[in-house]
Amino acid sequence: GDVAVIDRREMDAFAFHKPSAKGQSFCGVMVAADDEYLLFSFCKAAEKIIEEAKKAEELGCFCVLLECIPAALAERISKEISVPTIGIGAGLNVDGQVLVLQDMLGFSGFKPRFVRQYLNGQDLIKSALNKYASDVHDASFPGPDEIK
Repeated sequence: GDVAVIDRREMDAFAFHKPSAKGQSFCGVMVAADDEYLLFSFCKAAEKIIEEAKKAEELGCFCVLLECIPAALAERISKEISVPTIGIGAGLNVDGQVLVLQDMLGFSGFKPRFVRQYLNGQDLIKSALNKYASDVHDASFPGPDEIK
């Protein structure tokens, strides 16, 4: 069946509608928003995120995605809930890791601190487009093998 992604800010609404969503698979997403660190002390924000992760588990999520969560907090959440935790910028002590493909391959032009790029896709594409433009300009494209 379909899999829903439920952001922690939507958890209460999901809990309210849960009876009508019976059998729905979902992943709870815990993202530490920058404003939480500005509005609350870190301890209050951390406790709030832990409670929301537990709530996602109680609602039946199959995993919790921890995005931009400090490593120590991600480790604590991983120990306090029984469903797998998947980290993106959340340190090593989670059950799995995920990255955005376009970031990892260097296509997005966006490189968060926690992303390791395994390819410089933008340069590869730029090089290919420049070669194509050059081939068109010097009339070497299309060649005899590319014309019917």
